[in-house]
Amino acid sequence: MIIFHRLLDIFKTEIDINHLENEIITVKCEISNPFKNIKTFKQQNFPMLNGKETTIECIFRGHKGQASTSFPATFNGTLKEILYLDICSNSYDRAIFIAVLNCITSYLHHIPNTIHCQGNSPNLCAYKFKEFISKNFSNKNIALIGYHKEIITSLSSSHSLRVLDLDSELINKNIDGTTIEDGISNFSQVMEWADVILCTGSTLSNGTIVNFLNLDIPIFFYGTTISGIAYYFNLPRLCFESKN
Repeated sequence: MIIFHRLLDIFKTEIDINHLENEIITVKCEISNPFKNIKTFKQQNFPMLNGKETTIECIFRGHKGQASTSFPATFNGTLKEILYLDICSNSYDRAIFIAVLNCITSYLHHIPNTIHCQGNSPNLCAYKFKEFISKNFSNKNIALIGYHKEIITSLSSSHSLRVLDLDSELINKNIDGTTIEDGISNFSQVMEWADVILCTGSTLSNGTIVNFLNLDIPIFFYGTTISGIAYYFNLPRLCFESKN
């Protein structure tokens, strides 16, 4: 995929000109729970907690980068070795690369908001999504790419909303009056219907981001996974409660 070749070229340039080739980097994986301090949280509402997605994290000189992925992986080696990962066809390698790219981009360019929000912040973030859409796209059709319970709940009561996802266990489920649709078979129909798209950054991890880069309607990516590529490709990103 051209986009991943471009990212590899960008990454190589960054580590070359900053003389980071031989620096050791570690990527760790754990089933992280951003809501661990909220006793009333229902785990089935958030993909990262029910085994559908895992967050892997890279730390370098006090900076962090994350990637949400269905293919958790770990890595320990030099930044130069990252260049030899098969990020075009291997989902494990791609997840590692994204976490490292986000971390190094944070370190070199100090991009903000690369760490997933915690506690009650996802609910606050969803409320801010509603405020943003109401202010800028009132009475428009909103397509949400990627199941996100809080955003669905926030938008479904006041906006025309359709949701696409690839998880067969979620498809056809009704969430606060909105039915989750098949991200493959319903893709074209929803794209023709939508006036605005809110797209999860996890599309970068699973490779489907290529379907959303050349659309003729406004699109906003959300989440920490997309932070690095959003910086380099100047992609609109909404992540209201993520941390530095």
